[in-house]
Amino acid sequence: MKHQKHAVCPECGQRQIARVVYGRVPATDEIKQAVDAGEIILGGCFKRATEWQCTACGAEFFEHPASLADRT
Repeated sequence: MKHQKHAVCPECGQRQIARVVYGRVPATDEIKQAVDAGEIILGGCFKRATEWQCTACGAEFFEHPASLADRT
């Protein structure tokens, strides 16, 4: 999660950005901890365009918000 600590949601301004993980994810303690910590969101079996999501407001992004800010 190289961008996570530096990202700010362009919708609400919070720094709670998580990667959306698709497919069958093993039910390991590491995965459970990452979900509980808000580091990842389980996106289900069918991949969508969403790669990142703000856990504060639910805004979804294809690119990480830190990457979007670098372009301005």
